[in-house]
Amino acid sequence: MKTKKMPVSVTYGSFKSKSKEFIIPFIGEERDGFRGIKSGKSSQYGLITFIGKEITSNDVFAKLVDSGQKIDNVDAVLTAITEFLEQLQQFKVGNVIGISYSDDGEGFNLVKEANRPPKDQQKKSKLP
Repeated sequence: MKTKKMPVSVTYGSFKSKSKEFIIPFIGEERDGFRGIKSGKSSQYGLITFIGKEITSNDVFAKLVDSGQKIDNVDAVLTAITEFLEQLQQFKVGNVIGISYSDDGEGFNLVKEANRPPKDQQKKSKLP
């Protein structure tokens, strides 16, 4: 699976980015929103962004490994990342997404929370 989109963590009310960190679902015991790839911190919502180049689930996994986060089951993490990238394809750049985990702890579904941040919340670029 390849994609040119990845979500970044956002705060849902104000749509202000908490960090410039890409997020993935939690895999394993913790099931609270998304997991930051670099920090491992939890984020309830993500904003779909265009990253400019194609990436695969292996690329995302490599970033996770490089961050030094603990990975209990490599196969489960790779499978979850692949499923995550597949589900991302149903959303457009600018969509705000949330995540719901299944009761059995085996799966998840991405949910669109909003089409995009409100116009008055978006940064306005000034022309020179």
